[in-house]
Amino acid sequence: MVLKCFAFGFACIACLVHLSTNLAAAEALRIVALAGDESSGNAIESLGVPSLNGSGQSAFYAELFTASNRTSLLIERSAGSLTVVAQHGDTGPGEGVTIDDVRASQSSSPPLNNAGVTAFAAGLFGPGVGLFNRDAVLRDSGGALELVAPSGDAVPGAEVGFDFIPSLHLNNSGQAAFMAELFGTSVDQSNDFGVFREDAVGELATVAREGDFLPQSSLQFFFPATARGLWTVSLNDRGQTAFAGLLTGRGAGAGNNLAIFSEGNGNGVEIVARSGSTAPSLPDGEQFSRFGIPKLNNLGHSAFFAELAGASVTESTDYGLFRTTASGDTVIVARDGGAAPDMPEAVVFDFNYTVVRGGFGEEGPSFNDVDQTAFIASLTGTDPVSGFANQGIFRGESDGELHLVARSGEEAPGRSDGAYLRDFSQLALNDNGQIAVLASLEIDDSFGGRSILAQDTAGILHTIASTGDELNLSNDPSQLDLSTVERLSFAGDAAWNARGQIAFKAEFTDGTSGVFISNLVAVPEPASWTLLGGLLLVVNWRMKRRKLRG
Repeated sequence: MVLKCFAFGFACIACLVHLSTNLAAAEALRIVALAGDESSGNAIESLGVPSLNGSGQSAFYAELFTASNRTSLLIERSAGSLTVVAQHGDTGPGEGVTIDDVRASQSSSPPLNNAGVTAFAAGLFGPGVGLFNRDAVLRDSGGALELVAPSGDAVPGAEVGFDFIPSLHLNNSGQAAFMAELFGTSVDQSNDFGVFREDAVGELATVAREGDFLPQSSLQFFFPATARGLWTVSLNDRGQTAFAGLLTGRGAGAGNNLAIFSEGNGNGVEIVARSGSTAPSLPDGEQFSRFGIPKLNNLGHSAFFAELAGASVTESTDYGLFRTTASGDTVIVARDGGAAPDMPEAVVFDFNYTVVRGGFGEEGPSFNDVDQTAFIASLTGTDPVSGFANQGIFRGESDGELHLVARSGEEAPGRSDGAYLRDFSQLALNDNGQIAVLASLEIDDSFGGRSILAQDTAGILHTIASTGDELNLSNDPSQLDLSTVERLSFAGDAAWNARGQIAFKAEFTDGTSGVFISNLVAVPEPASWTLLGGLLLVVNWRMKRRKLRG
C-alpha cells in the first residue's frame, strides 16, 4: 500500500512538472500588442518601448489610427486586455477640459508602479485653459484622470507654469516626482527650473528650485540650460529624491560647484558628494570632479559615477562608481585601474568611454534595494582585451565584492551560429540580483545584430530574443504567423521585474512591430507551488490513512 501511495504521489508530481513545463513553454513569450490591433475602438499604428511592473503589467506610448494621429498612452492591466489611458480628445481634469496631447515620445517608456498606476505629461484644452496653464502632469489609477501638477499655480508659492518636463517618475506609493522648466511673469533665467515631488498626502512640493537656497546654507541651486535635457530625478518608494545639479553663491566656483543631492537621510535635501570634496574611500589629495546621474534605492542610499581629480590622478585612474552606505559614508564600488574580478590580474577597469557615454547623461548604474550595483565597464590590460573583447558586465555586492556577469568576446548564450557578445547597453538589475541587458553581437568579425539577455535565478544568462528570430504572431497556438525581428528595444530597469519577467519592443522586417513579455527566466507563479503543496498533502494524508487502516 505504501508503494502505491508513493506511486500516486510521484505520478501527481510528474503531472504537475509536465503541466508546468508545457505552460512555461507556451507562455515563454507573450504578445501584449501588435501594430494593427484594436484598443478602445481604434487600431494601433505604431508602438513605443514598454515599461513593466512587478505584477507583470505593461504600459507604452503608441500612435493610433485616428483623425489626430497623436501619441496615446496604453496599459495592459490584465493579460490580453489593452486600455487607452489617454489620447487626444479624452476627458481631462476639470469641467469641459480635454487632453490636447500626451507629451511623450515613443522612444521613452511611461512610468508604471506595481499597483498599475501610471503618470504622464499632457497638454490640456478647454474652458479656462490658456498659455500659463495648458501643461500638466496627470495620473491614472484605473478611474478618472487625476491632476498631479496643475499648470498656472504648479509651483507652490508661485504663479508659474511648466514649459518642459524632461523627467517624470512614479513610485509604488503612487507619488510622482519630476524636473521641469518654468515660465511666467515672475520667472527669469535665475529661477526657471526645478525639482518637484508629491508629499505623503499628495500635495505638490518643491524639492529644489533654481535660485532657492540649499537648506541651512548660503549657496543656491543652479541648473544650467545646456544640461537640463540630460538630467533626471530618482525617486524611491519612501518619497525621497536624488538628483545632480550645480551650486552658485559665495564660495562656489568652477572647482566645487557640482553636486549630488539627496533626501535619502530623511533630513531634507542634503549634499551627498560635491566636486572639490573628498570621500573616506579616496586617497589623500584626490577629490570628486564631476558626476553622473544618481540612482536612489529604498534604503535611501545613492549610487553614481564620478570623475576624479588630484595630483595622483591620471587618465588611467580618473573615473569610478560610488555608493553611499547606512553609515553615511561614500564608498568605491569600482574604479579605473582597479582589478576586474574573475579575470587575469593584468585586466583592469577603464571607465573613460563607458562612463562618458552612459553615466553622464544617458544611463547611470543599476542599483537595487539590497545595495547591489550593476554596471558596464570597458577593460584594458595585457590580456587580449582589444577589439570585441574589451567590455564586461559586473555586479557589486553590498559587502563590496565584485562579480563578472558577462564579457564581450564570450559566446552568445543559446546560439549555435558562432555569435559572440560584442558590447552592452540598457543594463537592468532586479532585487534578486538578476541582470538583463541589450547586447550587440559579432559574427565572423562583423556586426551580428542584437540580443536581449537575462539571468535566471541561478545566475545563468539566457537569450530572450534576437534580431533575425522568427516570432509567431498568431493568437492561435495551432497556427503559424511568423515575422522576422529586425530591431529590438528594451527600457532597462523600467522593463525588468523581480519575478524575472522582461518587456520589450520588436520591429519586424515587414514594417510592423509588437510589444512582448518574456517569462523564459521568470520565477514560477505562486499558484504552481500551492498546487504542488496540495498534492503533497494529499499523498501524506493517504499514507496516514493506510497506516490507520493497517
